[in-house]
Amino acid sequence: MSEILHTEDESSSDSSKEYEIAFFYTNGNAERARQMIAGDLRDMSVIKGKFYSTTSLGAFIAFFNYQYLTLNSVYPVISASQTFSALDPDSDWITFEKHLVDSMGNDEHDDVLCTHFRNVFTAAFTLQFAGELQKLVQADDKSGINKFFMQFMQDRMGFQRAKMSVSCEFISSLDMELHSLTSRKITAYKEHKDDKDESEPRIEFEEDDGDVLKEKKVKLVLRGSLILSPIKGRDVGLLIIGDRIKVKIVDVSPRAVQVAKAFDAYDEDGIHPIVGRIVSIRRLAEGGYRIFVLIAKGIFVRIDETEENIKIAVDTSYLEERQHVDKMPKISVAVISLLSVILLSLIVLLILYFK
Repeated sequence: MSEILHTEDESSSDSSKEYEIAFFYTNGNAERARQMIAGDLRDMSVIKGKFYSTTSLGAFIAFFNYQYLTLNSVYPVISASQTFSALDPDSDWITFEKHLVDSMGNDEHDDVLCTHFRNVFTAAFTLQFAGELQKLVQADDKSGINKFFMQFMQDRMGFQRAKMSVSCEFISSLDMELHSLTSRKITAYKEHKDDKDESEPRIEFEEDDGDVLKEKKVKLVLRGSLILSPIKGRDVGLLIIGDRIKVKIVDVSPRAVQVAKAFDAYDEDGIHPIVGRIVSIRRLAEGGYRIFVLIAKGIFVRIDETEENIKIAVDTSYLEERQHVDKMPKISVAVISLLSVILLSLIVLLILYFK
């Protein structure tokens, strides 16, 4: 009897743990959390890739939340050995990932290239990059996905004439949390002890960043991305302090969702763009820009944009409203003058008529 009760307690504990994980990754949506536990919600695309050139062989696994357009993690292994010759990206993701981890531990690999690949891959994951990848993933366009990452290898990594094979597999964030060896876990998001701090995303500030915000009352800083507008937008290099731009919060913490809901910018499809005012913009030494945007009193969004030849969506509605207000007195004066002339003319006509 005690063994049965013990088994029931373990089962209850496992169910509670699964719900806690699913609740976290669905940003506090209880219904979606239950769907994830039931296996009806697969929000994560596991990207498995293998590439080789005349000098190097490599493979990587990345966890991409295609619903929220966010990258959880990427784990690359690059080597000069033939370790990856038998590695098949079409194999199931758990087998593929274990092979990578074993290779990292047992075979010689290039730590410098691995770090470089990880940094470049992460930096490249802008909202535009994620949006293009999302379309290919949802369409299950295997050829398009291969071309997409081949272009990435050539443009970003400088690997010319490299051959590549990429495959994607749909899983849930729950599967990733419970079974992945390389992904970023919930504990990486929750580094504070008390519940309130655990729900707040952390930002690592550089010295210059501290100077930017030191005179301001900072309640919360969230990670975000810019909204592109190729036709009507403004060049990112021409943005200035005071410009009102559209940004998207990319943090997935419950606190970030609370902020989005307060702006009525959150629904079942995720977080939508918010308008904010630039309080700081500076060009980084390695290229790109770091931008701080104020979206509410004490709440800032930090954006690290690596692209330089892009146009950003700028909100000009407040300027149009101001122009409309400025025009109103002029219009009113003109109307009053016209009515006065008409009235005076009528009076003159009446006087002449009764004479």
